[in-house]
Amino acid sequence: MKKTAFILIAILFLQIPKLKSQNLNIPLQKDFQTKIEYELVKSSSAYFTSFLPYNQHFIKQIHADSILYFQHNDFVDSRRKPNIWKKFASENLVDISNNDFRFIINPLFHFSEDYDLKNNQKLGTNWFSVNTRGVEAKGNLGSKFSFYTYFYENQAFFVDYLNQFSNQYLVVPGQGTRKNFQTNGHDYAIAAGYLSFSPADFVNLQLGQGKNFIGNGYRSLLLSDNAIVYPYFKAHFQFKKWQYIALFTQHQAHYTNYLDYRYRWGGSFQYLSFLPHKNIEISVFEGLISQISDSSSLTKYNFNYFNPIIFSRTLQYGFDDENNVLLGLNLKINFLQKFQFYSQFMLDNLKKQSKTKIPSNSWAMQLGWKCFNVFDFIKNLDNHRLYAQFEYNSVSPYSYQSYHAWQNYSHLNQPLAHPLGANFNEWLGILEYQFQSLALKIMYSRATKGLNFNDLNYGSDIFVATEIFDFDENPFSGEITQGLKTIIENKMAKISFLLNPNTNFQVFAEYRFRKFQNSEISTKTNFISFGIKTDLQTIYSDF
Repeated sequence: MKKTAFILIAILFLQIPKLKSQNLNIPLQKDFQTKIEYELVKSSSAYFTSFLPYNQHFIKQIHADSILYFQHNDFVDSRRKPNIWKKFASENLVDISNNDFRFIINPLFHFSEDYDLKNNQKLGTNWFSVNTRGVEAKGNLGSKFSFYTYFYENQAFFVDYLNQFSNQYLVVPGQGTRKNFQTNGHDYAIAAGYLSFSPADFVNLQLGQGKNFIGNGYRSLLLSDNAIVYPYFKAHFQFKKWQYIALFTQHQAHYTNYLDYRYRWGGSFQYLSFLPHKNIEISVFEGLISQISDSSSLTKYNFNYFNPIIFSRTLQYGFDDENNVLLGLNLKINFLQKFQFYSQFMLDNLKKQSKTKIPSNSWAMQLGWKCFNVFDFIKNLDNHRLYAQFEYNSVSPYSYQSYHAWQNYSHLNQPLAHPLGANFNEWLGILEYQFQSLALKIMYSRATKGLNFNDLNYGSDIFVATEIFDFDENPFSGEITQGLKTIIENKMAKISFLLNPNTNFQVFAEYRFRKFQNSEISTKTNFISFGIKTDLQTIYSDF
């Protein structure tokens, strides 16, 4: 009701003659991000690319709609004939526009069947499914104001490791809190959206519920889109070679063994970027997680939560683990208009704390490389795209933890950074070939993680409050993968055909393999999946 009233007021009072630009975000989905980033890398102009989602207000020169939705594309234009196939394959379901107003509605869905190639005796069946129905609405009011919202309702039956995760953490990874559905099923919903306002060329303001991502990698060690959507306010400024973003969020604990679900904490993130050259972007990051309510559900915002000045909390608190301050550095270098090197570093603690005796130097590091199109220098293959990416991530023990359970770096039982939490090394690779509407994708990841065991905290579980452990005689060195050494391996091969680019509506089939192995347990999941879906968000199941 409040959102409807706000939109009506905006229509009445925004006196803007023509719709000159949009202020919508590019969907926070890997395929969309890669397409846009490739155009930015090729451009002769300088662009900031390490804070996502991209907003069209700051990249309007590359015509994102034409790139993502194939406007003025001969292949898609051939589908635009005056019949029902035109609406199905190339248009929005509802699209109303005039000089200073546009309103779009599209259905969203995901219908798929999964078949476990092993005999799954524990769950009593080899067949699993996802049934998702939803809707999105978006639009522009004049040249300065845009809005977006979506809603999903889901019922699903998952293969073993996803079923176990959802039951243990009471959330479906990246999608919503769950409740029981029939036998071994999950019922969950997700709603998100934002209001986007650009009062000047150098600024965009957003208020909404959604996700954000910092970095140029497949993973982020600073802030990722791994967890469920959360409320946020974002102020985004760009002026020549400088970019500054102040992001204020609210996060919630769900039920665990250590805290009550009514605990809430606020996230305050500042991100400053500089372009010394059009192909080089250097960024620094500060993040603060602070308690804003306790078991009595009383909201108590600390003034510093609203402080938009980067590094001010670090100067005030230092690296006292009780306040959970994180620092970060992000680097991106483009070369030859199709290659990219990127790196990320996170620092959590510098020295042992008197209260916890946690080993020093809690940190995380990322190194990565991308090639956006191997074939673009071959004349006869200029319509074929081959994308490659390789990445290494390393996170030390006890990173992202807090002295208080209600100040760890998480939201609704999922990490805000890497889905594996802490105390691991990971290698991953991606190859993707695309020609017109056909896409083939191969992914591989292998992580070595040290798990907690024998009631000892080896630093892998970010949800464990360090205050409940006695570190006075800490026998652990802080070496990465200390504890119960575990191999986590994921393989994926996918083929898809794009039916409607407006919602990334595609028919797909994929094969997935996951191995989880240590000296105590060894499990393998081997399944195929096929179906249709509108793919507008990235959901991680490779953990």
